[in-house]
Amino acid sequence: MLLGEKRRSYAGGYEELDALLLNVCSKSEWMNLGYWHGGVAAYPEACENLATLLGEWARLAPGDRLLDVGFGKGEQCVLWCKRFGVKSLTGINISPVEVDAARQKFEQQLVAGDGDVEFLSASATDLSTVLRPDRPAFTCILSLDSAYHYHPSRHVFLRQAFDALAPSGRVALADIVTVKPLSAYPFYVRCALRLIGIPPCNFTTAEAYVSMLESLGFTDVCVRSIGCDVFPGFARFVDRHEGRFGGLVPWNLWMKLKGAAAAVRYAHEHRVLDFVLVSAVKP
Repeated sequence: MLLGEKRRSYAGGYEELDALLLNVCSKSEWMNLGYWHGGVAAYPEACENLATLLGEWARLAPGDRLLDVGFGKGEQCVLWCKRFGVKSLTGINISPVEVDAARQKFEQQLVAGDGDVEFLSASATDLSTVLRPDRPAFTCILSLDSAYHYHPSRHVFLRQAFDALAPSGRVALADIVTVKPLSAYPFYVRCALRLIGIPPCNFTTAEAYVSMLESLGFTDVCVRSIGCDVFPGFARFVDRHEGRFGGLVPWNLWMKLKGAAAAVRYAHEHRVLDFVLVSAVKP
């Protein structure tokens, strides 16, 4: 979720405020930009649509051994299991608060015996916690709206993801790319991009993304642009959301959310950023 530097705080405050603010008057705890195709107006529905779209893009199936990296508070993990029939799921997240929230969510929504589900607090760029000799390799690795935040780089994550996959395993991401190389943008745009919590090395074009995956050994690399159905819808949602609840929440709590909405609106209208689905296969 493009909300600045929240992933650098592990105390839980930012994560709690983000989820609460985005899901006011909703029982859900989604935390992504959403897929707003077809005039969707409700935030939880848009988030669920994006998670479903990524699952379909990855060809997720009941027999998969799934690794979900950066799972927020676990809403998408519940969806992977219920909608796609996944029985073996490992999730890693750098925030202990969100890991605890996901565990509680599964205890409430999935009965015991539904599958082999494990949530771990770990970095997306250190998959050593899930690469154990006693654990079968994963057949699918997903990253929903989070890989652009990975530190030190998305490249490090993808290199380790290749090692964690079984032969013929797939990696699929819902991610942000630049429309042009970062150096092609004016200085003020490059400065603004640095303020939204994305490591500069993660600003890459779709073409460079494909080349990076291929250089790591992946094949069948595919990229699909969906920015038109992500960025404008999220920005409109934030406008409506503030109109309904702005007076009930201190103004300073809105600033980060409004800043994210303004950033994606500008980035879309001026063709700075795009939102894409990416997939690749380990031979």
